[in-house]
Amino acid sequence: MAGTSWVQSKCSIIEGEAMALIEAMKEMTRR
Repeated sequence: MAGTSWVQSKCSIIEGEAMALIEAMKEMTRR
């Protein structure tokens, strides 16, 4: 079960990075 929690945490990190990228792109298009 430890493996699944590791995968979930890794996915959440990637998801957070993707969200940050999307937000940065939105800021760029706004200018």
